[in-house]
Amino acid sequence: MRKKLVKDRPSLRPIGARALKSAIDTLRPHIPGTNILDLFAGQGRFSYAALSEGASSATLIEKDPRTAKELQTLRPNKLKPDQASRVLCLDVWKFLKQPNGDLYDIIFADPPFDDWTASMEKDLFAKLLPFSKPGTILLVKYPSEMLISSEHPGFSLWKINHFGESQLAYFIYGES
Repeated sequence: MRKKLVKDRPSLRPIGARALKSAIDTLRPHIPGTNILDLFAGQGRFSYAALSEGASSATLIEKDPRTAKELQTLRPNKLKPDQASRVLCLDVWKFLKQPNGDLYDIIFADPPFDDWTASMEKDLFAKLLPFSKPGTILLVKYPSEMLISSEHPGFSLWKINHFGESQLAYFIYGES
């Protein structure tokens, strides 16, 4: 059994093993050399899996200070010399309000299920536009009991996978 990167906490709801495997299997041809943005990073499972598949860099946004510190401490042990990773202890919504010009190839968003509403979804997609470039893949984990809209300016729905209480929706930016 693999050792967990970050300790379990009641506030964390990491991507499950089946969903993570499916996401990595789907994205594997697209991962090498990419820059990853991991929003609501939690245990960082998606980012570290993508780095292990050859992503060039990962930016993890996690607002819980203890979790962010654990991610930062573990970060150097998981990287190859040509890879970069940074952990920002910051609320995702504050991060998204201040784009710095960085564009990402793959964005993973796993917002707290209790916060998921149609207006939050719309706001998330709108705020991701300045972080996206043509071909950016957006992977969103959301509760199964909610419907995700396939209509978001700039993004086209690629596919949806179902995993019990959660679903993964894949969107591509700049393709219709």
